[in-house]
Amino acid sequence: MIYRVIASALPMGLAAVSVAAFAVLAAWLRVVPPIAGFAVFGLALLGGGVASLVLGLASIFLPGAAEHVSRGAGMLAVVIGLGSLLLLGTLVRSASSVPAIHDITTETTDPPLFSAAAMNPVNRDRDLSYPHGPAETPRLQEEAYADLQPIELRVGPDDAYQEALNTASDLGWAVVESNSTTRTFEAEDETSVFRFVDDIVVRVRPGSVGSVIDVRSTSRAGVGDMGANADRIRRFRAVLTSR
Repeated sequence: MIYRVIASALPMGLAAVSVAAFAVLAAWLRVVPPIAGFAVFGLALLGGGVASLVLGLASIFLPGAAEHVSRGAGMLAVVIGLGSLLLLGTLVRSASSVPAIHDITTETTDPPLFSAAAMNPVNRDRDLSYPHGPAETPRLQEEAYADLQPIELRVGPDDAYQEALNTASDLGWAVVESNSTTRTFEAEDETSVFRFVDDIVVRVRPGSVGSVIDVRSTSRAGVGDMGANADRIRRFRAVLTSR
């Protein structure tokens, strides 16, 4: 009986990799919600990785196992198990390197406010007042993302507003509402793999040297964002200031 279990090392590892790949594909095609695809992906890597690694090692070192399982199959199972766990470990390490928050802004004391996103039916159960998440979000953000500050441009507010809109377009954001009078606009953007959709609001105001632009990006799902919202704001700033 034990050898039959050990012999399943490689099939189990291959099945886990297949399930993980299917979870990514299903989320990408929007067959399942992103959070469901991400959860299945993680569980497949964890369960399949541990099982194929342990059983693969057993097939190599357990006395008598070589009569039932080829050494090559056992070694391949070990490689698959290690690869799965290393990938999962990389994701966990990335998530643990940033605080478990998902509402990020360049201005924590007077952040831009959502209007269109708050009216979106997909957000009907979400409170989009700031901060959306733990009350200590502003402090945690300032500790982790001290570089995220209001963006200053040496042009007038109207020109800065148009530049901000052009930057959003360059980045592939889907602008859902814009108001040239208040110089604010809201947009949606999605992550590259699981296609999590996040809400963004940009505000332009007169500044001491021209204009001040504030950006707020918040996730619709999950507790932490693995730094995705901060990275989005950094990309926006980099493209905007290089125009």
